[in-house]
Amino acid sequence: MRQLLSLHTLFIMLSAALAALAGVMFAQDNFAMYIYFRLLYFGETLFHEMGHTIFFWLFGSAAIPSIMTAIGSDKAGGASLVLFHHWSVQLLAYAAMAYGCFYCYRNRPLLFYPALGFTLMMVIASFTPIAHWLPIYMGQGGSILAAGVLLYRGWLGVRMETETERWLNALYGFFILFHNAQFSLQLMGDTAERDAYENAELTNDFVILTDMVPHWRLEGIALFTLVLSGVVLIASFALAAYFTESERYDAGF
Repeated sequence: MRQLLSLHTLFIMLSAALAALAGVMFAQDNFAMYIYFRLLYFGETLFHEMGHTIFFWLFGSAAIPSIMTAIGSDKAGGASLVLFHHWSVQLLAYAAMAYGCFYCYRNRPLLFYPALGFTLMMVIASFTPIAHWLPIYMGQGGSILAAGVLLYRGWLGVRMETETERWLNALYGFFILFHNAQFSLQLMGDTAERDAYENAELTNDFVILTDMVPHWRLEGIALFTLVLSGVVLIASFALAAYFTESERYDAGF
C-alpha cells in the first residue's frame, strides 16, 4: 500500500487527468487535442479488435483483426474479419487453453485457478448461444479488460524499464476506461448519438447484439459497459494494493 501512496501516484493521477482531458477537449474545435485524442483512440482500437479476434478463435472461428482508420472521423475504427468456423479451430482453442492452465500450474501458480476457471467457462459457453454473443461484445469488453491490466501495471510499475513506460500504461488504461464510460453515457442519454450509432454505415457491435439476443436493448448494453468500466477501474487498484511483491512476480506482473 505504501508503494501506491507515493510520488509515483501523483504522476498516475496526472495521467488520469490527461486521459479525461482528451475526451473533453475532443468535443472542442482544437486541432492539437484532436491529434492527441486520435493517437490514443488508435491504441484503443487495437485492443478492441484484438478482443473480438481472440474470442472468435476461442469459440472456433478463425479471424484476423483489421484497423480500418487510424485518424478518421468515423466511430468504426476497425473490424475483426471472420474467415471461417470449423470444429478443428475449436479443438485448437481447447488445446491452447489447456496448455495455458498447465503453464500456469508449473510457472505461475497464482494464476492457475483463474486460468482453470476461465477455461471451464469457455468450454461450457462454446456449447451455448453465448459462443455467438460473446465475441461480438468482447471488442468493447476486451479493451476494458486490457485497460485494467494497463492500470494495474501503472499502479505498481513492476517489470518496466523506465518510469515513462509506467506512465504510458496508466495513461492508456485511464483513457480506454474513460472513453468507454463516456461512450456508454452518450448512448444512454443522447438520442442523437444513439440514432447515429444505430444507423451507422457499418453495423456496430451493440446493434448486432440487440438483433441477436431477445429483449436486449442498446441502453441496457451501454449501462453494463459503464458498470464494467467502473468495476475494472476499482479492481485494478484493489489488486495492486492487495498483492505482495513476491506474489506480483509469481503472477508475471
